[in-house]
Amino acid sequence: MTDSRILVAPDSFKGSLSASAVGAALAQGIGRTSPQAEVLMHPLADGGEGTLAALAMAGFDSVEVEAIDSHGRPITARIARRGDIAVVESAQAVAFEPGASPAHALSASSAGVGLMMAAALDMPISRLYLAAGGSATTDGGAGMLHALGARFFHEGKELIPEGGASLGKITSLESEGIHPRVKDVTITLLSDVDNPLLGRRGAARVFAPQKGADVSGVDNLEKALEHYAALVGPDYAMIPGSGAGGGIGFGALAALGASVTSGATAIMDITGFDHALNSASLVITGEGSFDDQSAAGKVPSAVIAAAVARGIPVAVVCGVDRRSAAARSEQPGLRVYQLVDIEPSIDRCIDNAHDLLVLVGEEIGRAS
Repeated sequence: MTDSRILVAPDSFKGSLSASAVGAALAQGIGRTSPQAEVLMHPLADGGEGTLAALAMAGFDSVEVEAIDSHGRPITARIARRGDIAVVESAQAVAFEPGASPAHALSASSAGVGLMMAAALDMPISRLYLAAGGSATTDGGAGMLHALGARFFHEGKELIPEGGASLGKITSLESEGIHPRVKDVTITLLSDVDNPLLGRRGAARVFAPQKGADVSGVDNLEKALEHYAALVGPDYAMIPGSGAGGGIGFGALAALGASVTSGATAIMDITGFDHALNSASLVITGEGSFDDQSAAGKVPSAVIAAAVARGIPVAVVCGVDRRSAAARSEQPGLRVYQLVDIEPSIDRCIDNAHDLLVLVGEEIGRAS
């Protein structure tokens, strides 16, 4: 393909490769079969894990801060900063843990996120972006708010324990002690999903099982979140995105005055994706599992929309295409490359993603 310019803009393949590594593998393959093509790397994220890595490519510095993980253990986390902008990635402190126990699903706290935000607010910034996705918690952001100075009490002045299961015990709260800079800094929630806090599509029903909660745990968390939301801000509980990060989104919206936006779109704006599109003849995006949830704020859907609006062909690379028949029918001409078409075993796809992506890159190079 002569004078072609291929823009490679994937999300990470969760549990396997970073967005940068995905792009590098695809570029390697394209270079083998279409050496004349110019390949431009533009890794992206949707407000979940990998957000800081994508921002590093856009000139953001990485600043180490002290925090705690979802178990309360001390850790060193990183926030991103460029000029008067800081970005907190929740997954830096309270990252999703595959195989978490039902007990941990109930006790996991977002306090580490609040500590990261407090460190950012102590800097001379005017804008703070909170990337909520990829958390191990379902505590409605209560831990985050506690670390920022809010207090939740049970029967007088007894502080409730950390974790979502304790939220049903709250009898009173105090917000006067919240970090004073919250009033001065514009806080924007970067949401990777459009789920609300409560209900059938809420944080407990949809995401808590993935974080280790069993059936009774999900019911307990839903009831606790209902009680908590009624006290903190019931009008925010059904806002799309309030369920992001196990309700970290709700805490930011209801108690910190945050606004919410699509994480994928915001990261694209911050990193200059629209400018990168200017002379692209093909755009490649992707993620590990390309499914119906991808249309609810994930990187591929945002990239596809931007490319289609410019009339630029787009291809999606994924580990597996799990879209429903209805979703597939909405984009009948979309080129989708699955790693499972080369290696049927999901486990082996995860373990050998780099080599498989190189092969996909070779195929895209031949077809372009």
